[in-house]
Amino acid sequence: MLYQISNATVQFAADTILDNIQFEIRNKNEKIAVVGRNGCGKTTLLRCLNQLIIPDKGRIIVNDDVIFDDALGKENEKNLRTKRLHFGLVFQQFNLFPQYNVFNNLTLAARLLAKENNKKNGGSQEE
Repeated sequence: MLYQISNATVQFAADTILDNIQFEIRNKNEKIAVVGRNGCGKTTLLRCLNQLIIPDKGRIIVNDDVIFDDALGKENEKNLRTKRLHFGLVFQQFNLFPQYNVFNNLTLAARLLAKENNKKNGGSQEE
């Protein structure tokens, strides 16, 4: 299973942004579109997939790896960071890192992933 989202719920204060969202993407050739009016939760859903927002409840599976399950409790920050390295998200606003040029902003995720993979393989890589 490429993606499986079950009963994902996100609340901010008294507002329910995502309410028991469920869908599956079975393989990499399957395409979906997330559409809706402003403020309906599209970006919140994407942020849940890349763990920038942790859902209040539900379960998220990516590449057969459970990245969130409210029944399992809270994940530690190191594990979250490792899981986040496999996602990219282009924000609606120009949220670039001011200390980097355009090229470095665009390639940052790939460089961080390469650095993490290099660490796993026993090497060291400078940024």
